[in-house]
Amino acid sequence: MKRPIRTQPSLLALLLLSLPGLAAASACLYKGADASARVINRSGEITTPFPEPLSAPDCRRLRVATGEVAVYAVAASHASTQAAPEMRRVNSGALIVGAGNAPADAGGMTQLMQQIKSVLDGGQRLRSGSSRGANEDYILTAIPSGRLAEPQADLVVPLGQTADADLASFELSLKGKLVHRQPGPAQELRLPAAHLQRGNMLQWTLNYAGQRHQGQIVVEDPALLTQRKQELLQLSQLEPDPLLRQLRLAAALVDEGQVWAAREIIRISLAP
Repeated sequence: MKRPIRTQPSLLALLLLSLPGLAAASACLYKGADASARVINRSGEITTPFPEPLSAPDCRRLRVATGEVAVYAVAASHASTQAAPEMRRVNSGALIVGAGNAPADAGGMTQLMQQIKSVLDGGQRLRSGSSRGANEDYILTAIPSGRLAEPQADLVVPLGQTADADLASFELSLKGKLVHRQPGPAQELRLPAAHLQRGNMLQWTLNYAGQRHQGQIVVEDPALLTQRKQELLQLSQLEPDPLLRQLRLAAALVDEGQVWAAREIIRISLAP
């Protein structure tokens, strides 16, 4: 009996259905102003969001214990299809108060926070050298889907410092023909630039931990992305916080389907 094919959108839909409180939650990214910053959750666990920022699915459960913390989230007042992140500095009390930020389906915020979490998780995995599987949700978030500017080099999705035994295979198809197959286990997924040429529409298939997932990539002229990034940066050039400028750029690109480009902006922006 064949296993059902799971696509990336259906995975997110299942996640939302399985977590009915997610739409009311208040996901955020938070970063300490210096090494004195400490954040504590309701169970008493203390974290240090410096020099690397941290993220959480509901920041109403977190409060500043010491120091100053910059909190990046989407305000509840934003109801447009392009809800942009905002920043507030907190010296004491909850990171987010009241009803919290915008619903999870507002604009690109859901995917933006997923990408932020995925980038942070991926970096932590590589640094810690975890021998566990990379995690299905992390991989599905990290694999390019939607619109993609033609790259100059292979695209790489790191899985860990050791070969991930849960990876059975990763495949790329063009016009129904298999053009690339990577067997597992492996430490990374690699998408060859030779197949990621402008005008190509590719389908990818991931066989991981006994499940099959599929997605699609539409490769575009990279000049289009460059021009769009310049236009978006012009709109936020007066914003003094450099991280907030980049997160707003990433949020807009996510909303327009350029998720891989948004991920790269997030990755560079969150590097300590």
